[in-house]
Amino acid sequence: MNKKNIILPISYFPPITYFFYIYNYENIFIEINEHYQKQTIRNHTIISGANGNQKLIIPIKRKSYSKTVISEVKIQNKLWVKKHIQAIQTNYGNSPFFIHYFDDIKQIILNSGNNLFYLNKKILDYILKQLNLNKKINYTKIFNKTLKEDFHDLRNFEKKKIIKLNYTQTFCNQKININISILDLLFNLGNDSKNFISKLNFEKT
Repeated sequence: MNKKNIILPISYFPPITYFFYIYNYENIFIEINEHYQKQTIRNHTIISGANGNQKLIIPIKRKSYSKTVISEVKIQNKLWVKKHIQAIQTNYGNSPFFIHYFDDIKQIILNSGNNLFYLNKKILDYILKQLNLNKKINYTKIFNKTLKEDFHDLRNFEKKKIIKLNYTQTFCNQKININISILDLLFNLGNDSKNFISKLNFEKT
């Protein structure tokens, strides 16, 4: 990677690949001045289980959301909270490191508040601490549609499907979706998660 700077969107329990980029770049920026984009990692995450992948979505207030700055987007209600906690517990309850992280994650979700950005920031801070990734996270001050050449722009994270993730889950021994949540890695590898991220291999699809 010849670029030192990367810009990412905020994310709800971000994909494993999200932290690969944080690990490998010197300067990390999170975009908080863009308009909200639906059907993205900004308000959903993908977890894995015996019955396949499951998408967990945070409902947001839809009034003019396409014209709302991401830092001001409000969560619609609390009906999703119990569903997400139950899904995580059902899918990862038997994972090797479930007991080490679940209570903390449960409390973060229970105390989510009504602002999507601040919930995702709380999640990011927690995950970085668990991964022992001592990286300074910068937040944009203004929105720039076009960035300088030394920036890797990943604000359209889902559209950058040019790589395949080689990762084997402890409990099912199969390759997984490129956008699978960091929760999957933590629950299955625990303290070895950072080491795994540092050795990730990407290949062209």
